[in-house]
Amino acid sequence: MCQAIRFSINNHTIIFSYHDPNPCLPLLTTSGHIKIIPWGRVDRSGPPPYPPGKTAFIHEVRSKWKHFHPKSVRIGCEAFLMRDSSGQEKWYETKTGHIAGVVATAFDDHRAYILMRQRELIDPIGHPEWPIYVQT
Repeated sequence: MCQAIRFSINNHTIIFSYHDPNPCLPLLTTSGHIKIIPWGRVDRSGPPPYPPGKTAFIHEVRSKWKHFHPKSVRIGCEAFLMRDSSGQEKWYETKTGHIAGVVATAFDDHRAYILMRQRELIDPIGHPEWPIYVQT
């Protein structure tokens, strides 16, 4: 699972962790600006309106998220922190400086999720899921 992301603004490194009290993600707008919005739904036991968790798979977004009006976004990300099945954490650098995300909308409010893909065929020993890289 993706636990945190690292990215820079004006040569200042910022780490966004899902375990922060109010987790956020930096979205890259089409005009080149950065927009910070809440990251997923932390409280799984609370009532919806948003899907629980911090990540989403494309097939879930296509089949279950229609009422959230999902929108594809680019998340500013130079590196992401993953925790494997044994609990070990490791940072992985991105080549493009961003990864794929999706924004869910409910009641004129937005939440961002990191888009993930299954990784079994690529790395059967490592992580079962992996963020989707966005080509520039």
